[in-house]
Amino acid sequence: MIRYANDNNRRYNLRLNYDYDFSRRIRLESKLSLENQDRSDIGGLSHGAWCSCPWLVVEAIFGMPNHPVYTRSGQHFFAQGGWGNAVAQAKEAATATFAARGVNTNFKLIVEPLDGLKLNLQSGINYRTDDNTDIGKSSPLYRWDDSSIAYYSIANPDQNWVDRYNATTRHRNYVGYACGAPRKLVHG
Repeated sequence: MIRYANDNNRRYNLRLNYDYDFSRRIRLESKLSLENQDRSDIGGLSHGAWCSCPWLVVEAIFGMPNHPVYTRSGQHFFAQGGWGNAVAQAKEAATATFAARGVNTNFKLIVEPLDGLKLNLQSGINYRTDDNTDIGKSSPLYRWDDSSIAYYSIANPDQNWVDRYNATTRHRNYVGYACGAPRKLVHG
């Protein structure tokens, strides 16, 4: 397992479900959930994925794990044969940040005006915001003898990039329906 840094993942969820019986004929059912998440990760590797860790592990396992991490002098990160260097990626990459906020509500009012007839009015609202920044920054990987740069990890120097994703989504759902039938009144 590679432990490269704290991902600063902080996630808080709150769920509230409560039913109110105002009378024998009026009931309100409520559901509310809140989400708040902030995390950081290795920039340039996640690129829209939920976590860059799997890619880093793949690189560590299959990216020539028997090769040294550093060059002979120990001053630069080593790379050979087109393989990356997982330690270089973990230490030298920029930091990507991801923030998500969400609110989900569902309210249902049930009214029974007559025995056997129920009116249902329901409202559901889902609101979410995402604010993500991912940065692909180049990191040089050297030949064993430190003579020159073999290639770059994550991005080439002239191809560094920033990916910004900002979104707000709102979904609303309103439903009303009646069920059952009133019982026949018997006159006697």
